[in-house]
Amino acid sequence: MLPTENPHANHPRRPRWFVRQDVDGLLGLALDNLIQILLIVGLCRGLLGYSPQLVYGRILPAVALSLIVGNVYYSWLAYRLGVKEGRDDRTALPYGINTVSLFAHVFLVMLPVKLIALDRGATMDEAIALSWQAGLVACLGSGVIELIGSGLADPLRRWLPRAALLSTLAGIGLTFIALGFLFRTYEYPVVALVPLGIILLTYFGRVQFPIPGGLLAVLVGTALAWMTGLVRPDAATFSQALEPLGWHPPGLFIEALWQSREIPNRR
Repeated sequence: MLPTENPHANHPRRPRWFVRQDVDGLLGLALDNLIQILLIVGLCRGLLGYSPQLVYGRILPAVALSLIVGNVYYSWLAYRLGVKEGRDDRTALPYGINTVSLFAHVFLVMLPVKLIALDRGATMDEAIALSWQAGLVACLGSGVIELIGSGLADPLRRWLPRAALLSTLAGIGLTFIALGFLFRTYEYPVVALVPLGIILLTYFGRVQFPIPGGLLAVLVGTALAWMTGLVRPDAATFSQALEPLGWHPPGLFIEALWQSREIPNRR
């Protein structure tokens, strides 16, 4: 007998906007960006001495806007690619905050500008304003470099071995991103190793839990943190955390780019 032809073989499949696995992806991306946002708040408030108005009124609204626009745009690109190829298994590239760039901007641009301004006789408020403006210039410059480099990305991807391209990312990820969190995992093993085991079972063991594995890991880790006393209720800390909450629309500060051209010398 001749093999029966699959009636769906030549019919392209329409991509779907949402599947069950998107819950895990959303949790993973949301937690990653939440950690980066907490890192931004900690570095800007503790290291750079920025005021809550600057952090919550200018920096974080811009971060939120970029995350929304970037992820929506990447989702639209993935949907267009799925339609073009007739496939329903295409997914969007996750868009978020680059940890290495975050450290580079803070420690190699913003903090040195603040210290130099203070050394030249500027007031603390002036030094903070200059360091924030220098961060804006650095972000704009890195964006221009990435825009120019995007035209070279495809030829480089064809010429260079994939292992050579990914080894750099893997080294950066292990050194600057994963290593610190790994140490914290073993600092609180009871709280952290159980969610880690759930993640490993979900993504590598292909174990199907009643709810998405990422959500289960978050719920179990949160419950263990409260049960072991790692997290304790504190009314003062809770009210302090809620104090900066509010509606902070993003703003456009073009003039700040030109105001950071030179650090004044008053000595």
